[in-house]
Amino acid sequence: ANSFENTKQNRISKYFSVLFKKRSKRARRKPQKESFTSQNAPTQASGGIRELPNQRPRLDPKDFQIVGCKGEVKVKASGTIKGQAFMIDDCEECDIFLVDHCAQVTVDNCRRCRLFIGPTEASVFLRDCTDCDVVVLCRQLRTRDCHRCQLSLLCRTRPIVESSTSITISCFDLNYKHFAAHMAGAKLSALTNFWSFVYDFTPRPGNFQLTSGAALAKDRLRARQRQAIMRGDG
Repeated sequence: ANSFENTKQNRISKYFSVLFKKRSKRARRKPQKESFTSQNAPTQASGGIRELPNQRPRLDPKDFQIVGCKGEVKVKASGTIKGQAFMIDDCEECDIFLVDHCAQVTVDNCRRCRLFIGPTEASVFLRDCTDCDVVVLCRQLRTRDCHRCQLSLLCRTRPIVESSTSITISCFDLNYKHFAAHMAGAKLSALTNFWSFVYDFTPRPGNFQLTSGAALAKDRLRARQRQAIMRGDG
């Protein structure tokens, strides 16, 4: 009985020993998997598979906001916004120019500023702004709690006034170097402009008035920055 048990134990030990050696050989022969990146991805020419696009660069939110400025000139040149959302907040006595197409723009709590807001695919919000001159091109404009502001406007839908007073609105009439490309990027047309079809959520006399072409967009902006925009330097 002892001899039978010893023989059985030896066979089991031999079996596992051989099995372990086979697995060790397979592990040594098996090549390591390479990490899959855009650099070693197979291309359409080499492997018949379309090459994956490179990852998008990470955006810094600080590049898409102007906050807390006083007496400064801020210009975002063509190609620096590229259809992203933008925020302007708590600025005073500033000249701010967004010379690019945007997704959406919010302007809050600005005082005595001159703003140029390039073609915007969605909405532009003006809130709590006082004594500002604004040139804006957008799909929708909404003003709330704004006072004594002058707007030169191209708007794809009816502009909205809410809880605002002494708002002066005229038709956009300015051209610049990248105008056509920015309008296309924002999916807007210069032939569609509802600037004069204002909808007032809080209708009262004196909330807004429309002006004729005498109030030119270029007159809203200071000469030095206006010339830079029209040359395409901005």
